[in-house]
This record gives sequence, C-alpha cells and structure tokens, in this order.
Amino acid sequence: MKRRDQILLKKIEAWLQDQADKRLKEDEIETHLHDIRYDIENFLKGIRIHTERFRKEIGGQEPEIFESLDKAQVVSKGEFFKEIERQMEAIRAGRNIPIAFSILGNSLFFLGEYGLASESFERSIAYLPIVAAFYNNLGCCYFRQHRWVKAKHAFQKALDLQPDYKEAEKNLEDAAREYSNQQKINYWMARGNRYFAEEAWDQAEQCYEKALEIGGQMPETLVNYGNVYFKKGEDKKAEELYLRAIQENPDYAPAYSSLGKLRLRQKDYKGAFEHLQKAFELDSTFHDSLALMGDISFKWENYPQALELYEAYWKLHPDSWMTLMLIGDCYLKMGKIEAARYAYNSLKARNIQSPSLDERLKMVEELAVS
Repeated sequence: MKRRDQILLKKIEAWLQDQADKRLKEDEIETHLHDIRYDIENFLKGIRIHTERFRKEIGGQEPEIFESLDKAQVVSKGEFFKEIERQMEAIRAGRNIPIAFSILGNSLFFLGEYGLASESFERSIAYLPIVAAFYNNLGCCYFRQHRWVKAKHAFQKALDLQPDYKEAEKNLEDAAREYSNQQKINYWMARGNRYFAEEAWDQAEQCYEKALEIGGQMPETLVNYGNVYFKKGEDKKAEELYLRAIQENPDYAPAYSSLGKLRLRQKDYKGAFEHLQKAFELDSTFHDSLALMGDISFKWENYPQALELYEAYWKLHPDSWMTLMLIGDCYLKMGKIEAARYAYNSLKARNIQSPSLDERLKMVEELAVS
C-alpha cells in the first residue's frame, strides 16, 4: 500500500476512534435531508456516467459497490461509519482502490468531515485522474470549506473532462458567485475591523451588517458583529449572534470564547467556564481562556485548579507579571508560604512596582515568622 494511503487511513482510524469515544448514537439524519438526497443523487449520476471507464481501468468488471449505492438515499450515521470501515478494508486489500477512496470520501462528506473527505477524493484522483465525478466531489468538499478558488479549479477540471457535466457546471457557477461575494465580504469585514479597533462601534456595526447581507450567516461575521454589541453593553443581542455562529459552525472556537466572556460578565461562572474550556479545546491558541478559567477557579476557591491554569498561561506568556502574582496568591491560599514568597520575590526582582505586591510580601513575611 502506498505511504499516502497508509497516512490517510491512520487519520481516518483516529477519527473513527474519536467518534466511538463520544458514543455517538445511530440517529437518523433528519436535518438537511433534502441536501443529502441531492448530493447522493449527483454522486450516483457521476459514477454511472463513467462506469465504462471504470470497467476499462479496473479490468472489465463493474464493482459490486455500484449496486449498493442506490440504497443510500437515507441512512443512519452508524451506516456511514460501517461504510467507511468497509471501504478502508477494501483499500488495505487492494480491491477497487479508486472507487473505495471515492465511496470513503462520500461517506465522510455526509458526516461533515470535509477535510478527510477531500483527502479521500484526492487519492481517487491520484489513482484514476480521468473521472470527472471525482473532481466534482472534491470541489463539493472545498465548497463546504469555503475554499472557493480550489473549488472552482476542481469543478473546472470536471468540466474539462466532461463538457456536458451539468452538475459540475452549476457547481462552478455557485463557486464563482461565492468567490465574488467573498471579496465583497472581505472588504466590509476589513472596514468593520478597522472601526472596531478605533472603538467606532456604530460604524463597525454597519459594516458587519453589510457583510452579513452579502455572505449569509458566516460565523466570523456573526461573532464580530456580536462583539460590537458586547462592547456596547447590549448583552442580549451579543448572545443571540454568538449562538447563531455556533449553530452555523459548532466547532468555531471564537464563538465559544466570546460567549464565555459574556457569561463571565453576567456572573454565570459555570457557563463561562464551560464555554471558555470549549474554545481552548477547539483551538489551543486561545490562551486567554486559560487565564479566565483560572480566575473562575479562584472565585470557586478551587486553588489547585486555578494554579494549574495560571501556570499553563504563564508558560505561554512569561512576561505577564500579574499572572505570576496570581500564582503566588494560589500558593498563599493553599498554605504554601515559601512557594508564595518565591513568586512574589520573583516579581520584586523584575522591579515590578505595585502596592498590592508590597502588601503580599509583607503578609508572607508575617506568616513565615508566626
């Protein structure tokens, strides 16, 4: 088996294991049912058009998998997982590899794993670069990821191979339109961000609203728009926009980060902690989540947890003297006087001038004597 095949299969195996760990139920896919049926029908059309080419490339026999595809009009998530495992086994055994990767990509696509699906379709193309359906399906993955330029290239390649491919033609038109819209969205987002940095809230709000009108419910636009209302103190409107962003993309970390900060301001510490934790789990570059979760843990008097969070943040931001002082406070609350003294003296050695620091140093000296 080729090395790239092995790498992809390992990535998919890891993803499958993650799904198993979450104990996903085999719930019927009810939302977006029309889109799923439409996508499956397009996929089947593309495969059937190229059946003769498959027969020639694979040795004259039509693979049995074609017969089972017609039954996939509405299937459960569990069935998609089973299909993924079947196709991975076929690839390992060297059976109908181009088609197996294509069906693998198809199943991953319906489960919303567009990155893994696109890699699967790329492998189909690497084995069999003359099939228009593979490029069309790859373009659909890029389209769902808002990678408009790559989507356009994939759809155009499908049309180059098959000029009368109606689905690819329509998809190319859609991708071109979205690309044009994206340029307009970028313009209004950039203006909105500039006004936001200048604290010109009303102007920023107008720009983000314009971007929403052009580009639909894009999570980035919704969160930025919500941040304007957050700054203006209009919590209800900010919350609505953050929740809409999460609904559009449940894995969009900035939405959870902003919602966590909103909950923190509302003194809903449990909700704040959960959302900040989710933001950091989705994107570990959200370092401020660590510090804010540390603040919440400190309020809960869970000083060991607060210490762990503050130390994690301080390792990433060693110049944050305030965090080091909070680390000292955690040690102090835990009765570890020498550790607290060391943290506070480290700040004094940095020539940090703070009445609060002086008070803490005096306190630890008194505690040490007593």
